[in-house]
Amino acid sequence: MPSALAAAAFRRAILLRELRGGVHRGAVIDAGLTAAVACQFDRGDDYYRLHGFGEEDLVEGTPSILAARSAAETSTDQQVGRHLSILDGAGLDALVAGAEAMDAARRSPVAVS
Repeated sequence: MPSALAAAAFRRAILLRELRGGVHRGAVIDAGLTAAVACQFDRGDDYYRLHGFGEEDLVEGTPSILAARSAAETSTDQQVGRHLSILDGAGLDALVAGAEAMDAARRSPVAVS
């Protein structure tokens, strides 16, 4: 693990993102959605296409599909929350400090060795 706070925070953020991605994949499957439908209605067509989907993968945004997507997001948030619930006050403070360090590094980047 890098010793610099911002670098360590970025590494841990990547791990948290991977955790969320894995949890979300399970929630999407549990909701009966395809990967294409899971990202079709997020951030417009650019995000959908970024994941390699095209016109042939598009579906209509029916109320049942949108409800299933919402349920998958809610389930993801709840499951990730359970994973993070092991953090005590000091752990939560460290998570916030790391996020703030990442934001500061993003606003004023410097070379990190």
